[in-house]
Amino acid sequence: MRNHNPYSDLHLSRKAVLPFLVNLPMWTPSPKSYKVTFAVVFSVLVGIGIASYIMSDRFANREELVIHTYQVVALMNKVSGELNAAESAKRGYIQIHDSTLLIEYDVALRMEQLKALVADNPRQTQRLSQLKSLIDARLALLRQSVELEKNAPSATEQQLELTRQGVVLDDRILTLFRAMEDEENQLLRERSMVSLLTQHRATTVLVLTFFLASMALVSLFLVMSSEVARRSQAEAVATDNEEKFRLLVSGIHDYAIFRLDLDGRITTWNTGAGRLFGYQASEALGQPLSHLFQACDQLTPEQHLRIALQDGHIQDECQQLRADGTVFWATADVTLLRDEKDLPRGFAVITRDITERRQQREAIKHREAQLNAFFSNAPVGMAIIDKDLRFQRINEPYSRLNGLDSSENVGLQVRDVVQDLAGLIEPVIRQVVSTGVPVLNYEITGHSPTNSGGTGWWLKSFFPILTEGEAVTQIGAVVQDITELKRAENTVRWLSGRLLQLRDDERRRLARDLHDSLGQTLTAIKMNLSYLARDTSRLDERGRNAVTESLELIDGCLKEVRTISHLLHPPMLDEVGLLPAVRWFATGFAQRSGIEVQLDLPASLRRLPSELEIAVFRVVQESLTNVHRHSGSSIAVIRLEVDSGRIRLQVIDHGRGIPPQKLSYRNENDTVGVGILGMRERLRQLHGRMEITSSEGQGTNVQVTIPLRESV
Repeated sequence: MRNHNPYSDLHLSRKAVLPFLVNLPMWTPSPKSYKVTFAVVFSVLVGIGIASYIMSDRFANREELVIHTYQVVALMNKVSGELNAAESAKRGYIQIHDSTLLIEYDVALRMEQLKALVADNPRQTQRLSQLKSLIDARLALLRQSVELEKNAPSATEQQLELTRQGVVLDDRILTLFRAMEDEENQLLRERSMVSLLTQHRATTVLVLTFFLASMALVSLFLVMSSEVARRSQAEAVATDNEEKFRLLVSGIHDYAIFRLDLDGRITTWNTGAGRLFGYQASEALGQPLSHLFQACDQLTPEQHLRIALQDGHIQDECQQLRADGTVFWATADVTLLRDEKDLPRGFAVITRDITERRQQREAIKHREAQLNAFFSNAPVGMAIIDKDLRFQRINEPYSRLNGLDSSENVGLQVRDVVQDLAGLIEPVIRQVVSTGVPVLNYEITGHSPTNSGGTGWWLKSFFPILTEGEAVTQIGAVVQDITELKRAENTVRWLSGRLLQLRDDERRRLARDLHDSLGQTLTAIKMNLSYLARDTSRLDERGRNAVTESLELIDGCLKEVRTISHLLHPPMLDEVGLLPAVRWFATGFAQRSGIEVQLDLPASLRRLPSELEIAVFRVVQESLTNVHRHSGSSIAVIRLEVDSGRIRLQVIDHGRGIPPQKLSYRNENDTVGVGILGMRERLRQLHGRMEITSSEGQGTNVQVTIPLRESV
């Protein structure tokens, strides 16, 4: 079966070997490049010829215009000359009466020629029309004057009149001739200048094009000369590279590299091939490629060669056969080789043993299957999130917590899935991405997607998934729904608070009963004994001693009942407040225990809620009891202060301290005290907290902080 997996560990890649295999050590220009170069040079020469023809044609046109202008000026001069000649002949005839002077001048023909020449100039055509009329009139006057001289020689006055009319016409004719001559002279100057400029441009273009053509021909000659030299050098380099390649391939031991002809028979065999397959070169050369495969896989090499011949290359993983009969997994990289005419001439094969790698791959697949099974069947929610906070993978428990199907979660951002909790979750995930430090057992409370209108509690852990470069690419998330546990815990806390309240109420009742009933009974007994003690004369000495001892015992009982009653619930805590109760207890404690108690209390304190005063008093009571029983300190310090809406209490001793491992295991052990756990639970009901810092030989510091707003 074909397998198109790439050779990730194939360091001697086909990119490094195939240039040697196809005998192309360096780039060789194809014949097409020379055709292209020749076509470019030929195009340049044709362009030069076309440009030369166009410029010459333009110059010829400009010269024709100049010649045309010269013709107009010359013809105008002829017309003017013939008109003057006619005038002179008329005068000569009048003076000497020589009829040979009366020559017919073809002025009309000249005027028609002139009209044809100025047909492209509207102004000159208009002037020529006026001039023709004036010339016709002038010629008519000349004919009248000649006829008058012939028929009436003595008509001098009429001759003078005709002469005056002729002078007027001559002035007008001269004016028109000058205007036309000025127009043509201006055109002559302009056209001569344009012709000269065109001549200069044509000369420049011809020189430049000739220079470019010369450069192109020289460049082509140089390119062809360098190409001949380069081809000679390339042939020498190819021969050298062929030898180097032969030595390189022969010296490679980890890869089998060999060639095949178009029939699939082995034509070259390197050392690595002999080491991998166990055949010497003499045994392998000439053998078909199928010789290296099992009989059941004979179609595999034929298929490889057919695909390589069709597509040019094939990569595959297949089982191959060694000379000793053992079968191993190997890569098969078959590439089609072509000659200079791009025709197939054989195949190059690169093979390497990947049996161990396939075993590792199978082991990895097995571990991935185990991880997938664990991921899919885990009882807690598990997910993988990318750096853009999008779900990449998620299991069913996590999906159920979000109220969506697992396929719907993939690709969505955290904000799109848990909108109400995004403000709490996203900063934590970004912190893990930026620092690479996991956040474990992060408790979140909010609206539950699966419980409409209800509140849920979740315990979330986020840990980074690192690459080899220690860069965070993904984040793993583990979430556990602890809603029922939190509800049960809240219920237990409520019950615990209720039990503490009932305990305080019971202590208050017991203190009152001890004081009111037992105290009164003992007082009555003492009164009776005092009455008997008034007259003991009738009693013997033993009786008198018994009465005296009984009175002392009654006094001790009364004192003990009073002390127990006050310890159970000091009446002044209800009557005058926290500060007097603390002072009274500290004084009595110092007297009973012999431990000096230093008080650092505010001068005054407003009355606080009853449960808060009881909680603070019980902490003082339990802390001093622990100092007396465990610390061995001779001094205890009680510091109480109220500021910033909270009350803070510290009980400090300088005794032997509490080992850290025992702090969390202190439990109630006295009917009067509530123990460390009891104190913590009582403070938790008031949203307060207690911190105990202690080290062996350094004493103990109990710090309590209770917010007043929460407690009111």
